[in-house]
Amino acid sequence: MPGPLPALGASVVVLDLPAIVESMSPTITAAEDIRMVAGDFTAALTTGSFDLVFLSSVTHIYGEAENRELFQRVAAVLGPGGRIAIADFVRGKSPFAALFAVNMLVNTETGGTWTREEYAAWLGGAGFGDVEVADVAGRQIITAARA
Repeated sequence: MPGPLPALGASVVVLDLPAIVESMSPTITAAEDIRMVAGDFTAALTTGSFDLVFLSSVTHIYGEAENRELFQRVAAVLGPGGRIAIADFVRGKSPFAALFAVNMLVNTETGGTWTREEYAAWLGGAGFGDVEVADVAGRQIITAARA
């Protein structure tokens, strides 16, 4: 029987609004390597050189201009070979995306759901390549590597 797997671990920085950081910080144990940072990603990201930036349920809130700016900010904080992963509904892939786009149209200024081609163009404009889309648990994960 093989021995236990080595602990690979990760050092995680979570950037979220101050109220979320305040409510979530007490739930993090001392053994977890998670640092909560209060901020607004539409203004700036946490400085550093990261291997991965994960955006979950973010891009549907914003339109093309905001997402292009966000992807440029992400590229600036990724180290060499760094990757972006975006979890959201992709139009043309998710049967729920069109209905969800109506919800975003009603409840946001510029939000919607976006196609793989739109994500690829926006990511490419920010210096990313190798854009892939995978279906995971009813959503899509868009990944790309910093070129």
